[in-house]
Amino acid sequence: MLEGLDFSGGILSTGNVTDLISAKVGTYSTGTGKITGNIEGLRVNALDAYSVDVTTSMYGINILDMTAVAGATKVGLTIGNISGASSNNYSIYTGTATSYFGGSIGIGVTAPLTKLEVQDGLTTVGAVLTLSSKETSTVKDDILGRINFRAALDASGSDAILTGASIAAIAENTFSATNNETGLQFSTGASEAAVERMRIDHLGERIYETYVVKKVITKTGIADNTATSFARITTVDEAGNTDGGGYAVFVKGLVGHSVSSANAAPAAKSFSATFARVMEKTGTGVNSAVSEIIESASAAVGAATRDLTTVTLTVLETSEYLNDLQILIDLTGTTVQTGQVIFEITLIWYGFLTAPTITAL
Repeated sequence: MLEGLDFSGGILSTGNVTDLISAKVGTYSTGTGKITGNIEGLRVNALDAYSVDVTTSMYGINILDMTAVAGATKVGLTIGNISGASSNNYSIYTGTATSYFGGSIGIGVTAPLTKLEVQDGLTTVGAVLTLSSKETSTVKDDILGRINFRAALDASGSDAILTGASIAAIAENTFSATNNETGLQFSTGASEAAVERMRIDHLGERIYETYVVKKVITKTGIADNTATSFARITTVDEAGNTDGGGYAVFVKGLVGHSVSSANAAPAAKSFSATFARVMEKTGTGVNSAVSEIIESASAAVGAATRDLTTVTLTVLETSEYLNDLQILIDLTGTTVQTGQVIFEITLIWYGFLTAPTITAL
């Protein structure tokens, strides 16, 4: 053993001692001089510079077990308030090496109930845990933060120790001074690392589950007897001949005019319809005919002049990968010029490498 400085302790035989200190670094006074470098109470140099043949551990500071029954409080390391610097005040500042904590960690609490507990804030603030990306130019699909769940030490190995579930915040658009559109991705595993099963977009809509995509779309200002696009379904042009798959689309909701909290004499009806599309590996696809499931009678305040007549859903294939949903509203029975729809669109898919998407038009 080679010891640069050893405090072996002593024997307290009789009497009382207020404080027992093995080593103390006192207060420095510079007088009229100036320190142009650092002030350091204790420095531990690079221990590994002394030998390459060390076969046991190296400790910069090693505080051994303190397990004897004595005293009211035991603290291995105490750091007082650190303040007064012009910009950076740190109680502990580390490099990039891993930090290990064997016990529970309490932030703002001296007796944490779990391995990590944070106590802070009152009333509407509470304790806040923030996950921040270091990316300086965030674009679509960048991950802002993620929480993973796994059984890291499961003796079965293989799938058992992979990430079993995950929650991630994902950018849905390029960020800018006026845009931070972010969705939440929920992933679970079956016999693999967790994969996405559901997503909630930046509007709070559930848009993606396993083989299911959902979106609620509102369209106003629809001209009388004019097929008007209100939604677009997009599939991905994958590399090579891997574009095959199929989907079924269900559209349901409210068709009407003047439906708001402030308008008088509104009219509305319930409507739902469905169609399917299938695509081969080269991307060539075909749509089925649209089948109307239900079109209810019109409910109108002042039916003689405000009644709705026929509603028709059509699909316009603008390319092999783009299909626009269009709605035609016959307003002949009314004295208004435009209609509106509020639809929930559900798309059930299979086979594609990437889930289709639904966007409002």
